[in-house]
Amino acid sequence: MPYAAVREQQLWYEDIGEGDALVMLHGFTGTARFDLGAQIDSFSRFYRVIAPDLRGYGRSMPKPRPFGPDFYVQDALDTGALLDSLGIDRAHVLGYSDGAESAVLAAIERPDRVRSVVAWGLTGVFGPEIENVADVFLPAADWPEKRPAWTAEIIANQGAEWLDPMVEGWSSAIKQILAAGGDVSLGLAHEISCPVLLINGEHDEGNPEHLARQLAERIPNCTFEIWPGLGHPVHKEAPDAFHARVLAFLRACP
Repeated sequence: MPYAAVREQQLWYEDIGEGDALVMLHGFTGTARFDLGAQIDSFSRFYRVIAPDLRGYGRSMPKPRPFGPDFYVQDALDTGALLDSLGIDRAHVLGYSDGAESAVLAAIERPDRVRSVVAWGLTGVFGPEIENVADVFLPAADWPEKRPAWTAEIIANQGAEWLDPMVEGWSSAIKQILAAGGDVSLGLAHEISCPVLLINGEHDEGNPEHLARQLAERIPNCTFEIWPGLGHPVHKEAPDAFHARVLAFLRACP
């Protein structure tokens, strides 16, 4: 798979399938293939899927991943720049978790490139729920004992030397966003002109319904759904229903 020189980064990405372009953005500690492999394979039957490892993740360079309070914006800008580099006029953008926050921001930062957005596992503005997550994640030195399975995934996908910088960098960035008021995309959501589908699981503890609904109400052309009985990775917990719903949404987009 190729690399693209994008905004002083070397982004590794999958480019598979034919048809209208569809970009997929993975979540925290993930990679395109690890988080979204089933979706890449499924949707590439109908679309040209572009699925990058976000900056500093997986095979993208340089490392470590730079986390600052604007890291979601940086990933959104990288998404637009990747489309620029590939000569893709417009694309649907799908994002999960951290990638969901950046997918919404891509529609704000690069409306010329974003045809629609599907985002799941997000809120657009942070509250105490996410601060609790950031607090629980520290210190990174405790991860091998407290989260052995997740630790093994990070080591396999990112490399052992990047576990501590990734966990500590993300937690620090979240706390900085919260200190500034918690806004990720909420304040500018009214500027989004493309169709948007937001999906959250009923039991997504870090992304409560009332915050996600607030974001949806700010987006002019938005469909918001809470899927009962599910948690954060709704695409993994109900893959068949997820694929069918997203495909129907994409096909209905102008």
